[in-house]
Amino acid sequence: MTKRGSVRVAWIFSIIGIVTTPVLLFFELVMWFLAAMVGAEPSNTDFVRVLFVIIVVAIALAALVCPLIAIFSQRATGPLVIAGITLAGWLVAQLYFVGMAVGVCSFEGCFPA
Repeated sequence: MTKRGSVRVAWIFSIIGIVTTPVLLFFELVMWFLAAMVGAEPSNTDFVRVLFVIIVVAIALAALVCPLIAIFSQRATGPLVIAGITLAGWLVAQLYFVGMAVGVCSFEGCFPA
């Protein structure tokens, strides 16, 4: 009976992860732009800048939690595939966000410097 419950938990977290991860990635992108605007304002202290970076990292980790729980809760094939696709999308989004921060990527795509 515990194995069946564990499979159910894996399915629940994989479905929650595939639904919430894109939404959280959108909020993370918005927070990146907000952090850039706050960071460009000379009247803001370093504490405020660091606080916005911490918020962005927390949103990124929140988007990562559900797929990881689905992967580590049970080795059922369906939840692993769904969580793997979600994690791959999360990783691509993080690389894109880093590329945007460095200046290699934009909304039109990524181009070598």
